[in-house]
Amino acid sequence: MRLFNFLLFDEVMEGTPPYYSAPRFNDLLGAVDQLAFLLIADQVSGTSPSYDFYLEESADNVSWTQKNGFAAGTIEDLAMSLTAGTASSVTFRDAGTKPSLAFVRIKISLGGSDNRARLRIWVTGRALTAHAKSLGASGTC
Repeated sequence: MRLFNFLLFDEVMEGTPPYYSAPRFNDLLGAVDQLAFLLIADQVSGTSPSYDFYLEESADNVSWTQKNGFAAGTIEDLAMSLTAGTASSVTFRDAGTKPSLAFVRIKISLGGSDNRARLRIWVTGRALTAHAKSLGASGTC
């Protein structure tokens, strides 16, 4: 059952410092069984631009760890090359096989040099259990 679908992240990223989803979404992202993400990158420039995408979790909303280890085709740790001057999109899912801690966020970093990209990330949360379904999410944020 779908609980929500909304634009989680819409930023023009420059340089290599990490960017994070807004803290106001941490509780909501941690409350569902499955998450699916659509990443759209455009306005890309720089030398060998790429991005790394991580799903992180926390029990106290302060100390964060990466959720799961890297596995090809999964959301936990994803690196993707970008092409300057073109738009790219990709979909990734956290199937919920490893339960999340109470809070979840995304972490994104650009790679390459003199890099810049606009990144938009849509997220869909789904419930598999009766508890998650009882959260009463309205479907929009």
